[in-house]
Formats: sequence, C-alpha cells, structure tokens
Amino acid sequence: MPVYGGSAGLARQIAQGAPAALFLSANNGWVQYLSDTYPERISEQQPLLRNSLAFVASPCKRDWHGHAAVLPEPEPASAQGLHEAIVAALQTGEKIAIGMPDSVPAGSYTRQSLQALGLWDAVMRQAVYAENVTVALNWVARCDVAFGFVYESDVLAGQKLGVRHVSGIPGELHQPIIYPMAYINGPRNDDARRLGAFLKSAQAREIFLSHGFALAN
Repeated sequence: MPVYGGSAGLARQIAQGAPAALFLSANNGWVQYLSDTYPERISEQQPLLRNSLAFVASPCKRDWHGHAAVLPEPEPASAQGLHEAIVAALQTGEKIAIGMPDSVPAGSYTRQSLQALGLWDAVMRQAVYAENVTVALNWVARCDVAFGFVYESDVLAGQKLGVRHVSGIPGELHQPIIYPMAYINGPRNDDARRLGAFLKSAQAREIFLSHGFALAN
C-alpha cells in the first residue's frame, strides 16, 4: 500500500523503522541521508526521474489589482525572463507560496534559484511556506496566494484549475532535480524489485512523460 508525504517526513519514518519496501523521493539528499546514517536500511538506490521548477500565478489575479507591473507571457526558461517576472510579481505586494526550504525539496531548489538571481531576500518578505509543493500549488489554485513556485510536473494539474504558468526556471540556477528510488531491506524485497522493474519499464516511462517528468537516464 503506498504512503504519500514529503520526502523529509517519509525518510524520517523509514529511519525510525517504518515497514517500507521502496522509497521514491523528490530529492536525492534524503535518500543519501538514509544511506549515510542508516546504511542497514538501504540495499540499493537508482535515479528514476528528473523534474524542473516553474513560477506560476493564481487564476484570480489577472489584473494584478490594477498594478502597473505586467507579467510577461510564458516563454522558454531564461534567467532574465524569470527575473523580470519575479520582480513584477514582487511589485504587486502579493504573497508567494514556497515549499519550506529546509525540509521540502522544491523549496530548497527554489531558494537556490532565487539566491542565484539575487532575489531571495526580497521574496522572503512576501513568502508563505508550505509543508509540501502540492499545498503550495493548491494555495495558488484557490487564490489564497497570488504566486508560487512548483514543479513543472505540477503545472499540468494546476492548469486544469486555472493556474497560470508564468515562467520556467533554468536548471543552471539550482542543483539537478533527480527523483531516486531506494530499495529498503526487509521481508518484501521481491515485491519492491518487481515494482521497481515496472517503474523502469517502457509503459511506466510513457506515463511519467505524460505527466511532465523527464527520464533520469
């Protein structure tokens, strides 16, 4: 039975002995944490998927409250275009949703990107922090906040709710976003191996690609 949650929380549960067989993480750091700190728990790890970040806007803020700043139309990810979009968003004074940067992988990658752009301090003053990236996306979709940083794979679901894709975030601004899978030592190793083999299959890859992910290798 699958258990869903943030990478940090799931890693801590596994470290405490939760009966897991396979761990799919949105951040390689938490798999490495288990491997380094509790090596007896991890039998093997493999890269599975890649992802990227996006800057998105709420469907309820199309006029930006009459503010003079106008967000650009979505373009291929560029540092300059992203910088301009974020500055325009900051000028509205609206809140910006970000995953908690110390525990949520998407938040950590967002912080790296904003630091590279020299905008982290400014964004922090308008940021609200989410316990995971899905919460951040839902805040934007419900118009609880005007803007947010999410994964590109979240944008497909968000657009069905009216969320606007403002800009992609160039990969050179942050560490590579790799989703590893780790096999956990335990009585269900055979089941985990079968599931892992399926996740690497051509059928599964087509599903992942259709949901906005890229293949890790």
